[in-house]
Amino acid sequence: MLKFLILCTLISVYCSTVSSYTDTEYVNSNCGSTVYVTSATKLKLENYMFYGLDSPCEITLTAYDSFQTGLSLEGHFLDFDLPCNYGSVTLYDSTNRQSRTILADQLCGYKPSTFYKGSGESIVIEINKNEGYSQYTASFNFLLTESHDGFCDDTEFQCDNFECINNLLTCDGNNNCGDNSDEGSVCFWTIGTIAGIGIGGGVLFMIVVIIIAVSCRRKQRVVYQNQYGSMPYTNGPQVIAQPYMVMPQPQYGAAPFPGYQQQTPAPPAPPAYKQEQPKTTVKS
Repeated sequence: MLKFLILCTLISVYCSTVSSYTDTEYVNSNCGSTVYVTSATKLKLENYMFYGLDSPCEITLTAYDSFQTGLSLEGHFLDFDLPCNYGSVTLYDSTNRQSRTILADQLCGYKPSTFYKGSGESIVIEINKNEGYSQYTASFNFLLTESHDGFCDDTEFQCDNFECINNLLTCDGNNNCGDNSDEGSVCFWTIGTIAGIGIGGGVLFMIVVIIIAVSCRRKQRVVYQNQYGSMPYTNGPQVIAQPYMVMPQPQYGAAPFPGYQQQTPAPPAPPAYKQEQPKTTVKS
């Protein structure tokens, strides 16, 4: 049981560590501001947010460690639900309005399958809302990841496309590499997989122990009932009958109880023998 609790604690720590490397930011609270991406960040627009959204809403996403390691940003949409008659999304690869290029222009309708990579340390996302609708909803979830080309150090994972990302972003359920190599065969013997096997084995072991314990308890109860009879139940506190011995009724020719040997009465003693004295005759 102690090992099982320790294993659960390790899994909780691992899951919290991984989740802490993928932050979540919301569109409405960041319009007109800069969001710094540390390893990975999700930018979300919820349905209830779109109706009151300022248009246009422009958010600058910048790699937090770009000044140290030269990281750039790449990203793609995890989900996308924005009808074209409601609005659109445009992506730029730079904050400089004069020199920036358009990565994606007026995205709407179906979810884009493209993986977008900026030429510098920033990607700008612009959300435009069409006027003329009193009520409408739209949502998307945009994942951005810090990455760089070239040599990967010990704290980084090299994707199949030769991009380097943070090691802790592998096997977290998100396609951070863009080619899904961080979620492929490399995840077979990860901490999460081993932990899942361990938890499954521990749960199976506990189930087997419980089944054995219940089975043994039932057998003991059946043996007790067969030996002493059923246990009476009352409306009050449960009363357990105490075992008692029932003396068998004596039968003719049989011992009144086990271990008793009936003794036959002794025959009457013969009468005492009296020797008669011989008679003597006196002559005169």
